[in-house]
Amino acid sequence: MRAQYAMVKDDAIISAPSPFIATDDWFILGVLNSSAADWYVHQLGVTRSGGYMEYKPMFVEQIPLPKDVNDSIRERIRRLAESAQNKRMQGLSSEDSEHEIDDLVANCYDLSPEEIRRL
Repeated sequence: MRAQYAMVKDDAIISAPSPFIATDDWFILGVLNSSAADWYVHQLGVTRSGGYMEYKPMFVEQIPLPKDVNDSIRERIRRLAESAQNKRMQGLSSEDSEHEIDDLVANCYDLSPEEIRRL
């Protein structure tokens, strides 16, 4: 089980306590939904009974965003993240987009093939 982050349209109402990130950057959404980001939170966080992982803001906010990502890769991740969310909202599988995001984000972090397998 992984965390699932989503972009919310304008005029959304949330009730407290509800953590959120005030951004419209689909690239960040792609990174947060990647296996690499999920692995990172698992290194910081606490696993509860039954294997439940608590995705508290204090852990999520420590995920380092990849640096020096070229514009074409950033745009590709952005488009894939938006596509994945649109597919999910239509009840369709977004697995293909998610796998491609995982690969692109892993490359942004310069992970080795061995490190990628551990994700």
